Amino acid sequence: HSQVFTANKSIIFNINSNYPLSTIRDTTTSTNGSVTKSFGEYLISTNAVASATATIQTNERGNYVCGLGACCEISIRIPVLPTGNQVGEWYYGDGTNGYGFGVDITGLYCFYTKNTIKTKIYRTNWNMDKLDGTGHSGVNLDLTLGTIFYIDFTWFGYGVVEWGIFKSSETGRQKRIIVHRQAGSSGQLIDDPSQPITISASNGSTATAFTVATGGRSFSVFGEY
Repeated sequence: HSQVFTANKSIIFNINSNYPLSTIRDTTTSTNGSVTKSFGEYLISTNAVASATATIQTNERGNYVCGLGACCEISIRIPVLPTGNQVGEWYYGDGTNGYGFGVDITGLYCFYTKNTIKTKIYRTNWNMDKLDGTGHSGVNLDLTLGTIFYIDFTWFGYGVVEWGIFKSSETGRQKRIIVHRQAGSSGQLIDDPSQPITISASNGSTATAFTVATGGRSFSVFGEY
């Protein structure tokens, strides 16, 4: 007979967007942009100016424990999809190392950054579920609607990373949908597994306003911390 083993989810930190912005919880930066609270969301927004940027980053970093699985969860809504050279990204990372998701004019992608070198995997190349209605979930993702994204990983010198979303299944119950799974061919995909959670919006050379909205962010480990 088979056995099922379970592990408790230990939340290391979580940021609820119902509360006002606070320098205790987050660091915000912007150039011709802003980070504001609107009802239950934080809006990371650029103005209609070329090279405008806006970023919010948790002051607390995930404290990864070798031997345990870890999960970063970020809820995201893109009210209007990017145009031109605009980019929105949400990730467990600091720009030097990390795992995350992003969207640009080409489409949705997941990525990992190791020692500042970013590797993007666009939706068309995801190896589990492309979220275009043809995958096993049948989900055709609409980024203008709020979605909870997650990144599961094990960092033990080596390990696997899974990028995914939470979404209602055909039975109406919420389930985890893995969209892409990858392991480093030689060592890990990142150098440092203890990272903040960051959300950014940038215009590049496009002089149009752009917003990435978030409802909540959290980092957890599976097992007793």
